[in-house]
Amino acid sequence: MVARRRVGYLFGGAPTTLPFIEVFRQELREQGYVEGQTIILEVRGAEGRAERMPELVAELVGLKVDVLVAQSSATAVAA
Repeated sequence: MVARRRVGYLFGGAPTTLPFIEVFRQELREQGYVEGQTIILEVRGAEGRAERMPELVAELVGLKVDVLVAQSSATAVAA
């Protein structure tokens, strides 16, 4: 059985950022990762409220993600 890796994806924007997430998912598929089978993607967005980022980072860390993807430099600083 293949171990599923948990990937956290943090973005600071609003739901209009969703196309970026879909591109990320597509790239994962092209690399052979299958969501729900080989990876679990945990997506969190601050909806333009920077003060929410530390809370979202803590939530993703609490989920014990194997890797945390920060979509922007602001989310990277929060992480």
